[in-house]
Amino acid sequence: MHPQSKYPTPSDIDNIICVRIPDLEVYLTLYNLVKAHMIHGQYGLSRLTSPCMKNKKCSKYFPKKFTDDTIVDADGFPLYQRRTNTHVIHKTDIALDNMHVVPYNTRLLLKYQAYINMEWCNQSTSIKYLFKYIHKGYDRITATIVPSISKTLQDQEPIDDIKGYLDCRMENILEKPSVTESMFSSCLVANAKYEEACSLTYDELMIMFVYERRKRLWKPRKIGFTICRLIQVPPTTDNFFYLRMMLIVVKEPTSYEEICKVDDNQYDSFRDACFIMGSLKMTDNTLEISKRLVNEVQVIFFESFS
Repeated sequence: MHPQSKYPTPSDIDNIICVRIPDLEVYLTLYNLVKAHMIHGQYGLSRLTSPCMKNKKCSKYFPKKFTDDTIVDADGFPLYQRRTNTHVIHKTDIALDNMHVVPYNTRLLLKYQAYINMEWCNQSTSIKYLFKYIHKGYDRITATIVPSISKTLQDQEPIDDIKGYLDCRMENILEKPSVTESMFSSCLVANAKYEEACSLTYDELMIMFVYERRKRLWKPRKIGFTICRLIQVPPTTDNFFYLRMMLIVVKEPTSYEEICKVDDNQYDSFRDACFIMGSLKMTDNTLEISKRLVNEVQVIFFESFS
């Protein structure tokens, strides 16, 4: 990076990363946010069932050691400033101090009011980590089509017990609700069930609603919101591409047919509906995407509600 964008000294790190419990009487809001989101607590020998416990030790190496000043070791890894003269946070009658604070950025924590682990690093692999999620494609599955095993003695093939077991299970798997009912099909049901969903597009519904995977249904969030994105769909996928384009403009659809409806007129395909909506233009037999959709970002951050 450009030298002006780097944070080479420990004092620079202290300006953006904090690992201390704020004063309750001075910074009440920040104190409550640190308590709710940034404390790594309730673990150890008294709670071996904690997700972080591996071989009776915390896999995240908590509690950390007290350090008077931030130090960057020879390998480039920082030891953040964790001073002993600290305030404490009580969770289930346990007093937790700075040794249990997950590194955070004060400004981001106040803005988004959620768990945001802020770390300082200088490894080249961090570039891959930053961008790998937004470049991930949709889920994929590999399938093969093979001739069925003949039952005649002449054409009988060697019996593959493992393959036979999987083949027997395949029909049952395809009939499971977890396969037939997707997050999107459940969204269509939520649009018909909840009045709050009537004014929301699909991406907006994911912000204000929460999906319960076990029950395969959407329900309104009780508090706050989330940050979401719709996966990128290339134009080569044809109908899926046009469907995604319609999902960011059509509100409260309860069926696939309603997604293809524009001004009370029903169209045969998502492509036709996109064209009527003005999202697409045909010029010299070439499909052009209008600027409104080209400039759409994959990840949309929403400000917190007042």
